[in-house]
Amino acid sequence: MKKQYYLIIVFIALFGYSTLAQFITSTGSIGVQRKSQEAQLLNNGNVLMCGGEDGGFLPTTYYSSAKIFTGSSWSSTSFMGQKRIYFSMALLDDGNVIAIGGWNGTENTRTSEIYDVAAGTWSYTDSTVGESNYSVALNTGTGKILMCHYYCELYDQTSNTWAAADTMVQQRQNFAMVTLSDGRILVTGGNTNTAEIFDPVTETWTLATGTMTETRANHSSVLLDDGKVLIAGGGNGTLTSEVFDPSDESFTASNNDMVRDHYRCEMGTLPNGEAVIYGAAGFGFSSYNAEVYDPAINKWYNPSSGSGQYGAEHYTMTELQNGKLLVAGGSPSINGANTSAVLINGTNLPAPTGIDNIVGDGGLMRVFPNPSGGEFDIDMTLVNTDNVQLVIENMLGQVVFADKISSATPFYTRHVDISDAGKGLYILKIRSESGELTEKIIVD
Repeated sequence: MKKQYYLIIVFIALFGYSTLAQFITSTGSIGVQRKSQEAQLLNNGNVLMCGGEDGGFLPTTYYSSAKIFTGSSWSSTSFMGQKRIYFSMALLDDGNVIAIGGWNGTENTRTSEIYDVAAGTWSYTDSTVGESNYSVALNTGTGKILMCHYYCELYDQTSNTWAAADTMVQQRQNFAMVTLSDGRILVTGGNTNTAEIFDPVTETWTLATGTMTETRANHSSVLLDDGKVLIAGGGNGTLTSEVFDPSDESFTASNNDMVRDHYRCEMGTLPNGEAVIYGAAGFGFSSYNAEVYDPAINKWYNPSSGSGQYGAEHYTMTELQNGKLLVAGGSPSINGANTSAVLINGTNLPAPTGIDNIVGDGGLMRVFPNPSGGEFDIDMTLVNTDNVQLVIENMLGQVVFADKISSATPFYTRHVDISDAGKGLYILKIRSESGELTEKIIVD
């Protein structure tokens, strides 16, 4: 068994198998163990990160400290007026940032304060009407900030005052909230399978026509390039995801499940339109995973071997102006939070490959999960299906799987099980009259 392990390493080096290190790179230490903090992209391209806790055994250490990420390194800035966890932040119209509510280590606080980016200082503003633990806040685009918890409030940026807002149709906790392309705000789940939409012009909530495919809480949502919203993860060990279409307010399940369950997770989008989910694998902290969603085929795939032992929950993910995703902090275990941050680089994802006249410029080939225990899916979008064969060989050249592709449609999907062939490195070959495409498959 040990001899086989070294053989795999040799072949990985020779063939240039895409590793996790190519997809995720470190930004260095963020100074202290930190989880349950907030982060906000600034107009100058930097990221403000503040608050949080150490995530270890009691007594817990809570933070009012703040850090600035400049794209390559971290530096300190002024402390907030209060320690905060489970709070929310939003970018104001003038480019400054408001931090709202949360738990300060003693009680749920109603305070909010503004960070002046130019001066690098914090100052208190009007207090919220009620407590706002585990809240979410977004800029409405109408001069106000919408903050929602069990209830909702609006912050008027001109008068610097908070006021009660329209109540959501259904009471929610641990929901996800995202701004749609038309400026409306979508809230999904929160221990329910319903969704509703906030109109910033009328400042009212309306229950969405469709319902989600399942009840979700502690999940994540992200706006895709086509205006639809990807919703994924949540509690209860769910591996599922779905897409909300604002044109008819419908929900459609993705074409496959994620490999790991993602709880208290975050998502972001890459320049190529794909979405990344990163973080927790449920309550047990047994394994962590970065997975990528391809909206072109409505499916998830794994970008690399191992997929990342990092930030189980309560981390932050920020989309940077250069197209990368900044992931900071988070708690991988009960022993405390991470002291590090990483960058997810979409340009280092395994590029779709193809053979001229078979897959073509617009085609795709995905094998996921890879590595696997021997069971995986193969997805291809083909330009030409004439005389195309799929073969999987072991390193001795022995065929362990073969299929002749003869489809009237350009889409080929096949579930493959080669677990009986044993652990090791295998080569997937797509053959046609115009050439041969190969892809490495690892069974571990």
